[in-house]
Amino acid sequence: MSKNKTPKPDYSLFVSRVDFFVFGLAGALYFLSFSLGDKLGHVYKVGGIVIASFVFAVACYLSYANTFGAKRARDIIVRELSPKLKGDEIVLDVGTGSGLILIGLAKLLNNGGKAHGVDIWETERDRERKILDRSLKTPKLTLKNAEIEGVADRVQLLGGDPRNVPYPNDYFDVCCCADLAHHLSKGSLDRTIIQMVRVTKNGGLLVIHDFWHMERTKKLLKKFGMEIEKIVSSSPILPISRCIIARKPVDGLTTQTGEILSKKSKQKPPIELASLSKEEEESLKRHFAEIEREKEK
Repeated sequence: MSKNKTPKPDYSLFVSRVDFFVFGLAGALYFLSFSLGDKLGHVYKVGGIVIASFVFAVACYLSYANTFGAKRARDIIVRELSPKLKGDEIVLDVGTGSGLILIGLAKLLNNGGKAHGVDIWETERDRERKILDRSLKTPKLTLKNAEIEGVADRVQLLGGDPRNVPYPNDYFDVCCCADLAHHLSKGSLDRTIIQMVRVTKNGGLLVIHDFWHMERTKKLLKKFGMEIEKIVSSSPILPISRCIIARKPVDGLTTQTGEILSKKSKQKPPIELASLSKEEEESLKRHFAEIEREKEK
């Protein structure tokens, strides 16, 4: 008789379609370099090979970041936060996805704490965009992973736009966002960081991990009055992948930006920069309605 296998969480850590495209681009450049290099000249051939090698290295790094790099980021965030938490905190994970970071945080909350996750979840319509037959990042998948990991009672999920986080001011002890920045434009990143600063309590921690926009992220956090406590490199391959840990001053934000966050955010919409167009709001409403319908199935 075969023994029942213990179920494992599915965090959907696979090479993305962007990675496949970059690998394909590198292959095409190699082909052109070798096939046309002799006709165009030695310099062009060597130059083409160098460029193709660079593109291939980028593809390898992106693949690493989407698989092993994601787990390494989780481990670093958990390691850095573990001595700072008592276990009764309320934490937020922005851009939760399948729950890799959220569940890692929830495991630290063994004294009545709660881990909230917010995301624009995937629906069945997103399946056709996936090259590999991997699981959709839905609330169902995330909750199933939390149950397998034994922290389902510490996790709460909510559909929402990171640029307009649906929580009140000064609500969370820790606000975390991992590997979301490279999916955002500069404007969307600015709005997301403003929202994270807004919902973090005075004296609370804000943690951001990514390999893109990190210098901009650091400057924005300082501009918004946050105190940078630590910057940790999370990649043995390239130092651009970093984890920034910042703390909101105990006395609150005193900069001009801080005054905007504390006063204007009490009005509606919470922050002017984070407001969405009517088209975006309608699109999000339809998206979340579809998610609710899928939950009922």
